[in-house]
Amino acid sequence: MDPHRRRLEALVRDCGRRAWIVALALLRNRDDALDAVQQAFLVAARKPRKIPADDPWPWFAVVVAHEARNLRRKKRPVTNKLSEGADMQARDLLGSDPGAASEQREANERLHTALAGLPAREREAVVFTQMAGMTHAVAAEALDVPRKTVSAQVSRGLDRLGRDLRREPKAVPGALAVLPIAGPPGGWEAATELWMQSAVSTLASSAAAATGVIGGASLMSKTWIAITLTAALGVGFLGGAWTQGLSSGEPSGTGPDGSLAQMTVDPGRPSSPTLGPASPDASGEVGALRREVKDLREKLTAAESTNTELERRLVVRSQVIGPTFTFGRLGQLDAIREANWGEMAAASNVVHDAIHTIFEHKTRGATAPKDVFLRLQENVEKMRKYEYRTIGKVPTDAKHNGEITHPITMANLMAAILAEAGIPLTEAQIEKINARGVAFEGEFARLRDRFTEATPRVERMLAEYQLKGRFTDEVTAVLTAEQRAKVVDPAMKGLAGLDLHSPTLMILHTSPVIAGDSIEKIAQKLRGVLAHKLQLGEEEAAALDGPLQAWRHDVRGLLAPVPHVRLKHYTYDEGEAAGQATVALTRRLLDELRLSETARASLLDDYAIYVPRVVEHQGG
Repeated sequence: MDPHRRRLEALVRDCGRRAWIVALALLRNRDDALDAVQQAFLVAARKPRKIPADDPWPWFAVVVAHEARNLRRKKRPVTNKLSEGADMQARDLLGSDPGAASEQREANERLHTALAGLPAREREAVVFTQMAGMTHAVAAEALDVPRKTVSAQVSRGLDRLGRDLRREPKAVPGALAVLPIAGPPGGWEAATELWMQSAVSTLASSAAAATGVIGGASLMSKTWIAITLTAALGVGFLGGAWTQGLSSGEPSGTGPDGSLAQMTVDPGRPSSPTLGPASPDASGEVGALRREVKDLREKLTAAESTNTELERRLVVRSQVIGPTFTFGRLGQLDAIREANWGEMAAASNVVHDAIHTIFEHKTRGATAPKDVFLRLQENVEKMRKYEYRTIGKVPTDAKHNGEITHPITMANLMAAILAEAGIPLTEAQIEKINARGVAFEGEFARLRDRFTEATPRVERMLAEYQLKGRFTDEVTAVLTAEQRAKVVDPAMKGLAGLDLHSPTLMILHTSPVIAGDSIEKIAQKLRGVLAHKLQLGEEEAAALDGPLQAWRHDVRGLLAPVPHVRLKHYTYDEGEAAGQATVALTRRLLDELRLSETARASLLDDYAIYVPRVVEHQGG
């Protein structure tokens, strides 16, 4: 096994629990702590040479604390206790005595309460040194404070705990050492597996990238050595006989008649053999050397080409950080101007490849490898950093992905993807897309101004969906054929869940796909959904029949049978048609049914677009 992987796996096994304690102490939220520990292992996977061979914990403890602090700065503080969700198995420690187990649980709760009541810095210092096994020096580095400060905080913290628990301060460390702590969501086994798979996958990716650059450089060095050595041998060592016929000029060491001259020996030097006429063995070796030189030169050319491409990508990724487009009011947002668009483009490419791999496996009735899902999740999270900063700032009526499907996002993402691929937008293309972006902002603002409180949310979503669809088509038309092929797979264009540049993203997760082998069964299912949603009794539900009959007529163009594997992958046009039918259905429900105020308000704010899909019968 690769030594880096062996060291990384040992790090996960040996330091996972202590890393969890550190992250949970800093973040006090189990989901955030899980993410922080995973990120710390990813840092270690990208820098495997930095993992100490003897005792990695002091080094890794600082990495965990750093990642947890970074995450804490991005999120609002929470007040979860370290004991919330804790796996308190007192009976494992005290046998089967229920009385003793109960007493121990109560003691643990009192200690957790007292620990949670400490000032933040004291609590962290106590947890790091008494529960996570850090020395005061390592804790000081992790907390970014002087060592004496940590020692003072630990001392004060233990004194406070002793007073609160009515114990001697010197007895508190022993109780802390065995104090059960809330485990990760899903349990230790699942968390460890997640951390391990993520770290190993990242290590493999980093190694592959390093092989491309460093391996290429290594190959280049070896190639030049071989070529130089061969040239030196041909001129200096092989001399006359072995180099005969290798050059177009007169061979070295020949006499006036072209025959090989005898090598003279300096009497003052050790004797060396005289080389006579070239032998068949010598000629064969020369031929082999020439073929080897040719092969090495070809490898050198390939390595140089690979290195040039990798260097170009590295330069592009370091340069493509700021936005290409800043049109309209949204162009002034910090989230737009400060986003690392190069990183988002790289993450988008990974997400694209992962979802297509998963889909290909699904069509074969198989499941994609676990590392594909891990890569997908890791890179979706990278893109969500942008989404978190734009929620509530980018106007949308969609519940999900309204920000990521906004033209200013899609245009900048496409521009970064094309730049990373070496086929960037031209100035003329940028000017055209910018003009379309400005036009979109004006149209969108006027559209939203026309909406009232009586406009159903699904109707507002449909209008936004259509406007974004037109913008996407117009931008795609500006691109060259090569550029279009890079940002949109022609076979997947507009397919929900497979085209990352389609407005279907904004309705994908909130549009129930209602499937059945006939429109009658589909309508019956929808009837049940609406009756439950609007809290209608059996007699009241009969009023749904008229609106549903009209809905069946509206969706008649969507009833071509599709394979089960493609039920959720409807096209942009099918999403639009389903949206139009849903808007009409919602309007009829509001006009024709006697709804309670609560039900009416719920229907007005409903974001569900109902997509009917007839399941194709499989032969056999």
